[in-house]
Amino acid sequence: MERAAVNAGAALALACDLLVVGQQSFLMIGEASMGVAAPHNVAWLLRKYDVNRTLQLTLACERTRGPDLLRLGMASHCVSEADVLASARELTARIANFSNGGGTRMKRAIHEHLLGK
Repeated sequence: MERAAVNAGAALALACDLLVVGQQSFLMIGEASMGVAAPHNVAWLLRKYDVNRTLQLTLACERTRGPDLLRLGMASHCVSEADVLASARELTARIANFSNGGGTRMKRAIHEHLLGK
């Protein structure tokens, strides 16, 4: 995530399994300040995090910077702005090269466990 992920952009960032963010980048969910709901952001937040974090991010309508996203466990890596794309590519290449589709198998196993299958 380079620069900013605001409102709908935040939903895209929250949908990521692994999120590489820049140190100066930020995520902001600001729909409440405009008097509207943020159903996609709320859906992703509640799927991955607790109600308290969902309320904090959706009601505060504040910027949450890259280092804070990492600290909160919402980002997997926080790097300099110049290194975001290269770091994301390196991470995805490493996962794609796991033997026997290990990344896909792991994700499937996690989702099956969550769904009780």
